[in-house]
Amino acid sequence: MRIQFKHVRVLAGFEFRQMVRSAPGILAAAFLFFPIAWLMSKLAGNAEVLNDIASGNISQEWTFLLQAVKYLTDLDEGFMNRLFVEHSPFITTMFVLTAFATPFLTMIAALDQNATDIGAKGIRFLLPRTSRDNLLVGRFLGTLLFWAMLLALAGVAVTVMALVLDDVHGVSTVLIDGARFTFGLVLVATPFVAFMTICSVTTGNPLLSVTMGLGAYLAVFLMGGLGGWVHASLKVIRFIFPAPLRYDLMLGTWTNALVATFAMLAYAVAFLVLAGWILRKRDL
Repeated sequence: MRIQFKHVRVLAGFEFRQMVRSAPGILAAAFLFFPIAWLMSKLAGNAEVLNDIASGNISQEWTFLLQAVKYLTDLDEGFMNRLFVEHSPFITTMFVLTAFATPFLTMIAALDQNATDIGAKGIRFLLPRTSRDNLLVGRFLGTLLFWAMLLALAGVAVTVMALVLDDVHGVSTVLIDGARFTFGLVLVATPFVAFMTICSVTTGNPLLSVTMGLGAYLAVFLMGGLGGWVHASLKVIRFIFPAPLRYDLMLGTWTNALVATFAMLAYAVAFLVLAGWILRKRDL
């Protein structure tokens, strides 16, 4: 890729401003904040129970539920300890639920990176002024910046809730957990924004782009999950996307968190390189 950083900066800023007032941006914000607000209200209503669990009082009923969540996240035996004892349960619970939905929400937010310009042939008026690589990277970064801003706002809201309701963990622990919540979700979203770059330049249509993205992710998710029941080796299908590593960003060991961070960034770079190759081959 041949990148001109001045061009990329201008394009990223323009894309960010467009996302703030675009229909996909507003829709993505609504899909993110309404469920988070509802989940926060449920956690607030069960604050006494969560504080009790964080103190080590886990009943048989809650043990069964937590084991089900552990199975969903596919983490090790120290999962429940990290979920409730080492970290604020208000933040970790929100992280598990939000990280599960982040790929779907990210694809909605990132559905139109160059797709409209390619489909309407408007991109031909931009190419004399900048390169295809600049357009691709600039719009990727602008979209990612917009989505990161929304996730940061969600992180602030969740952290404030935990500061008010968590009677077990100290302020420093809650603030660190809030930062990990935010940066963890941004890292989870990064490769999916990059994957939607592929869908956008491939289809040249926003609706086809999101259909391609969601369809591919759901196919991998279902084949990996159902295939894993048939034979354990088929679980490897899930790693076409880095989603199986997302919970390690906050609830894994520090080693696992570093591996997950590297994987998210590596997937994003690989997806962008593939998108750049596709865009350079297209007749625009």
